[in-house]
Amino acid sequence: MQTITSLFVNRSQRDMFNVLAVLLLLQIAAAVALVVPWDFRAPEREPVRLLTAMQDATVRELQIEDMQGNVIHLIREDDGEWRFNDFDGYPASNILSDQLIEDMVELDDARPVTQTAGSHDRLRVGEENFERRLTVTLDTGEDVVAYVGTAPLPRATHVRAADQQAVYISTDLKHREVSTQITRWLDTVYYSEGQNDIREFNLTNPNGTFSFKRGEDDQWMMEGLAEGEVFNPNNLISLVTTVSTISLTRPLGKQELPEYGMLNPQAVATFRVQDDDEDEMVSIVIGANTERANRVVVKSTESEWFVEANRFTVDRLIERTRDEFLVKQPAPAPAAEPVQEEVPAPVEEPETTPTESE
Repeated sequence: MQTITSLFVNRSQRDMFNVLAVLLLLQIAAAVALVVPWDFRAPEREPVRLLTAMQDATVRELQIEDMQGNVIHLIREDDGEWRFNDFDGYPASNILSDQLIEDMVELDDARPVTQTAGSHDRLRVGEENFERRLTVTLDTGEDVVAYVGTAPLPRATHVRAADQQAVYISTDLKHREVSTQITRWLDTVYYSEGQNDIREFNLTNPNGTFSFKRGEDDQWMMEGLAEGEVFNPNNLISLVTTVSTISLTRPLGKQELPEYGMLNPQAVATFRVQDDDEDEMVSIVIGANTERANRVVVKSTESEWFVEANRFTVDRLIERTRDEFLVKQPAPAPAAEPVQEEVPAPVEEPETTPTESE
């Protein structure tokens, strides 16, 4: 006969086993829920598009806003090219703009989160509290508005059509795809040229004017060397690298403004570009500092637009001195002081004392 103690122990073991079994089943269910694709868990009904007005219309304008007052406003031309509404129509990225429009068209109601307005602020999809507000203007003249909110998953966001209360989860719109950073929506390379195609280079800055040419052996030579001076090409090559690719931080526009400092630039680099198809002179003008820290105005003769660039990328053009293009000569050794010969001191003869006999 089992004792009361043994019965209690066996029952406790069975209870613990049952608890562990339940926990194991819950873990398996959670793992399956994470692994199985969303499409397998979606409702059987066909999802309904959220922004139905966009389905058969052409988008003419796109605006992206955040709560900090940043706005990206893009215009779609008749030829399908995208441009900024600001900056005198600076070219925008066609690929990224078209992709965002396609993603907005694909938004649907397959994954509902809430049907009431009470959660809008918490999910950041409210009219006055949002992560992003997207507004597209159609060729019909209608504006379609959608809100992008918080991210419940690494590659998903909460979304809401402005004319609906319901909020849904979407994997079509990620935060980086609705950025309000200007550089997200354009090619940041303002000017680019192959370094080997630059055959002559002239630089004018506060330290003077310096001119260089490539010889027949493709090696750089400095003009105006004085007797005994030796050219150091390394610091020139770094300048050629600088002007061969100029990146912008934002476009400014086509109109030259007095504050751009073009009448009194900090530096002007003019160089000859030669290849199989062209032989032309190009100038890169470094104007005034802008109101933003460590930014300067830049203008290339190859572009209609003035742009802003990071100052550190063009500092070499502004600060390079003539001595930096020369091989440093060793300082002359100080002249040796003449050696004076030591004159021996005269030897004094000892005095003799006379004796009594004398």
